[in-house]
Amino acid sequence: MSGPLNDPSGLVLLYDDLASQLGYLMGAATEVNKEKVNFMAHHGKGLVYVCITESHAKRLALPLIGGAGSLQSAKAFAVSVDYTTSTTGISTFERAETIRAFARAGTKAEDFKRPGHIFPLISSDKGIITKRNICEAAVSLADMLTKEPVAYLCEILDEKGKIASLDRLREMAELHRLPFVTISEVTTWQLEKTNWLDIGERKVMKAANQEIDVYQMTNRLNESSFTVYLRKTRDKLKRIHVYEQCIWGDLLNENQNCSCEKHFPYYFDQLLYGTYSCLIYQRADERQPLSAEEKRVVIKQLREWIQQTDMTQKSDQKIKELT
Repeated sequence: MSGPLNDPSGLVLLYDDLASQLGYLMGAATEVNKEKVNFMAHHGKGLVYVCITESHAKRLALPLIGGAGSLQSAKAFAVSVDYTTSTTGISTFERAETIRAFARAGTKAEDFKRPGHIFPLISSDKGIITKRNICEAAVSLADMLTKEPVAYLCEILDEKGKIASLDRLREMAELHRLPFVTISEVTTWQLEKTNWLDIGERKVMKAANQEIDVYQMTNRLNESSFTVYLRKTRDKLKRIHVYEQCIWGDLLNENQNCSCEKHFPYYFDQLLYGTYSCLIYQRADERQPLSAEEKRVVIKQLREWIQQTDMTQKSDQKIKELT
């Protein structure tokens, strides 16, 4: 990333490194003004869009062009609009006013003329985690910067009107001191920013003269549930192992029909011996497996939760000792 990403009022060069390899100038709608829209139109040379969530579009009665199924496409457009006070709607001042209206809480459907000069791009309500496209990235980034999930952006073309190359995009970012951000980076930030774990039922089981805390948890990242086995006698949370259920080995005790090196009993023994501090058991019937990046984030959040739990338990014990 080039340039600091600490000024919510500034523009960002947002690059789709996952699919189209297109670059966009992007800003948070709460900070839009005519100068920034003019900069986009002059240096980007593409269309200027406003990016909002699906629920936001419904609240403003903005129908999708192509119907509800178009949300599955890379870019889902709603009918174009101008703000009610616009005259021609094409000036940078009026386009900025239209964009800013989307970020105001009190804006109503009747505050827009249709059709107009600003095309709303519609983001899935589930966001960048489930749909890794430019609109979702822009909405997520605007939300991170300003707490308001409304963005505006413009494609970047070169001097010949063709799609700007990655080298040209980097040159532009350097020349105008714009942060260069990729969709992959926004996805990672969103993963780490959101708390995905819901803690459910807790039980205590005894095995080999030890007590094991057993928690049922839900991971909202992929709408799955899993079981956490946690050693009570631990100094630090040194090692966490994620075990994905093997039907052949765990349930049928059959090792010849799977490629697993070891099965759950082995890893549970390692938990008892202290090789692992925590064992996460994910069942084979869950909707979708976690990617390596998603697994890393869940483990990081689980580690933070366990450390906080340990601190709370130690504090409670101190209170009991003093009373």
